[in-house]
Amino acid sequence: LTYQGTEKYKNRILDKLNQLPYSYKVYADFMTDVEVAHLRNASDIMIQLQTTDQLSGSMQEHLFAKNVVITGSWLPYLALKEEGAWFIEVDKIDELVTVLPEVLENYKGYAPKTVNTSKAIAKLSLWDQNIDSWIALYK
Repeated sequence: LTYQGTEKYKNRILDKLNQLPYSYKVYADFMTDVEVAHLRNASDIMIQLQTTDQLSGSMQEHLFAKNVVITGSWLPYLALKEEGAWFIEVDKIDELVTVLPEVLENYKGYAPKTVNTSKAIAKLSLWDQNIDSWIALYK
């Protein structure tokens, strides 16, 4: 909850979290780039269920860190899949109610599936992999 959102919205999220049978940690203060990098590495699971997205940098960071990502099948992530990135897709946000407990209970079975995902993200996102095409675009 470090960026954007009204207090009312943040409080609604906290109220919902308090109803779940899971422990959690909420980050509410602005984080430095180093703190964000540590958070990505310390995370195991990321939920990316926005209604729209143009290849979220945050999601790419979680994928690069080999987190299990749960995302919407309606989001434009085909390029990631084509490069070998692995993530779980749901067709409706309501499916999270069944998918998340499954991932939590069987995390050790899901984690190895992310082994090649950081390579896919590197190919699509790292500067040394993409700088030539960016330079060509501006010429």
